[in-house]
Amino acid sequence: MATRSKSTTSDPLDDPRYWTVQPGLAIGMLELGTPRDEVLQLLQKNGIDVEVDDTDSTEFYVCEMETVLYFAEHAPHPLLLIKVQDERVRLGTLKVIGDFPHNILAAVPSINTLWMSDIGQITSPDSKSSATKNLSDSQLLNDGTLWITTLGIGLGLVDGAIVTLWLCDPQYLPSSGQGEFTAQQRQLSEKMQLASFKAEVPKTHPVQRLAKVGLAATALVVAAYFGNQAWEEQKKWDSAPEVEAEVIEVWPPPPEPFPSQFTLSYQDATGGVHQVQWGQNDLYGMPQVGSKVTLRYLANAPDIAMGPAKLHDIAFNQFVPYLIGIFVVYSALSLVVNLVLAKLLRPA
Repeated sequence: MATRSKSTTSDPLDDPRYWTVQPGLAIGMLELGTPRDEVLQLLQKNGIDVEVDDTDSTEFYVCEMETVLYFAEHAPHPLLLIKVQDERVRLGTLKVIGDFPHNILAAVPSINTLWMSDIGQITSPDSKSSATKNLSDSQLLNDGTLWITTLGIGLGLVDGAIVTLWLCDPQYLPSSGQGEFTAQQRQLSEKMQLASFKAEVPKTHPVQRLAKVGLAATALVVAAYFGNQAWEEQKKWDSAPEVEAEVIEVWPPPPEPFPSQFTLSYQDATGGVHQVQWGQNDLYGMPQVGSKVTLRYLANAPDIAMGPAKLHDIAFNQFVPYLIGIFVVYSALSLVVNLVLAKLLRPA
């Protein structure tokens, strides 16, 4: 039956001391050789989630640390092996997860190495170990585990990169495996890292870069043009004549307390009378028939007026639709141009 312990304390794992490896001894507070019950109590005391299977005394999973702990079969079940896949783990100052084995080995002096993936030889030394497979260098780097036997540290690899760090007391490591890390494997590891870097940062053809810059520059110029037009429109309304208009009709009429449409009448500077129909978003408050409202109108087109609720947002309201349109067109053109150029510039 599985049980789960959980503390309500804050997450302690922001402390880098939890992730420092002491080769052959511990990772943070997880010390090799510690009895299983003491390890569980220590984790619970520090508020760290643990998944425990009451039917299996040989291992449990530390959720928040992406770590599996393996214990001896016999009481008091001392901690034999630690498997960590959390990228916060550190070997000295080295970030291990995501790096490549040749970099780690170059930083570690006086090392002996051994390819070995059968952890059963560690957790159950009395059991019969599985036969060692004769794997190629490529296979080992793509899906193997390289142990630094002098330190009790194992590097689990996928596609050449380290995805798992193992920790074991060196005295419990088997002596059999598939040889050491060779010079040929080092060269292949370096090539795999270079290939990974190139895949992450693909080269862009100069013509594609030029097209990208050209499209972006054009979009900025167009946006600047419409932005200037919107600003000029705002200035025009800011200097427009201001008059007091009267609400002469509302809809729906009283006794409806919340009309949605309003008819206003105003007189321009020459004495001409004009009417406008506005919605609630053109006005502040809820004016009734006879209420006075200040508005502005265009001197060269006195029948065009603007209500107080929109006067200060004219430039913004006018510019935003253009900006959205520019972004949509730019994104579509970028996609089309990239596809066309990628096809035209593809090496034969």
